[in-house]
Amino acid sequence: MRNMDIKLFEKLLEEEKPQEAIALLKVYLQQPLTDEEKGGLYIAFATAYMKIKTQANKDYLAELKEIASTLKDVQKAEQQVDDAINLDQIRRELK
Repeated sequence: MRNMDIKLFEKLLEEEKPQEAIALLKVYLQQPLTDEEKGGLYIAFATAYMKIKTQANKDYLAELKEIASTLKDVQKAEQQVDDAINLDQIRRELK
């Protein structure tokens, strides 16, 4: 029974339902646990932590790449404006 609850705990965390996961965890902690069950909980915590951390890092990297792409577009547009200003100045000087 507890193994299925641990899987449910992991599933709730993956589905970003922390309040439900906490409620389930409180039920666990109200009962005496064997060493095997405690070990299972530690593994579930570690697994959930790594999944959450990995997803957060992926999201951060994707956002960073988007910002870098936008910055390149802004720099390109800025260069085009600078080039146009310089060209305009050269034309005025040649007249």
